[in-house]
Amino acid sequence: MEEKIALRVSEYGTVEKLSFTDDSSLKVLQSAVDGLIQPVDVTETVTCWVNEEGLFRSDFRSNILASKTTGLNLKGPVVFTGGVGENGETLSLSYEDAEIIRQKASVAEKLCRSLGLLEPETN
Repeated sequence: MEEKIALRVSEYGTVEKLSFTDDSSLKVLQSAVDGLIQPVDVTETVTCWVNEEGLFRSDFRSNILASKTTGLNLKGPVVFTGGVGENGETLSLSYEDAEIIRQKASVAEKLCRSLGLLEPETN
């Protein structure tokens, strides 16, 4: 079965690469956002998966990257994948889209560090 790639972005802009298959996508997405999932289409080739109860979770903070990318007020970690295939399957994130998300997440992470929400980077 083909391995697909997604990016999990925390509220603080930190990025984690995720791998999934058609059989494991639901489990991987739900685990990554800590609960039931809700898709938000960003473009034809990018979907942002969020915790469907994220706005009600007091342990979640606003996700700057996800909110700016979607135009919605989103909280908690999110997962970016490719769009949806013709059979309803979750698609892999393209290399190009992954790089754009990584660049934007880097800016969000730097902002969170400057605000003291994350420890400063050590070199």
